[in-house]
Amino acid sequence: MNNQDFYTRVKDLCKTKGISISELTEKIGLSRPQVYQNWKSRDILPSVDYCLSIARMLNTSVEFLITGIDTESKYKESLENIKEIINKTI
Repeated sequence: MNNQDFYTRVKDLCKTKGISISELTEKIGLSRPQVYQNWKSRDILPSVDYCLSIARMLNTSVEFLITGIDTESKYKESLENIKEIINKTI
């Protein structure tokens, strides 16, 4: 796992949602946006609390931010497939 991938995913999701990193850091309660940049430049992940806040603000999971794997989507897809099978048999 590469910590910089976390920051790339955060940046990409912010761009998709139309918010800046500064806005994100303000909304998650960081007193100074430089704290986020410090984490990034030192190649460390934020604390669990901040990771959770970031994930919630970006409407994703901590797992996705850290690993890039969106298990929620896999489960949703599986459930949709099961629903289709059930509907075909009814």
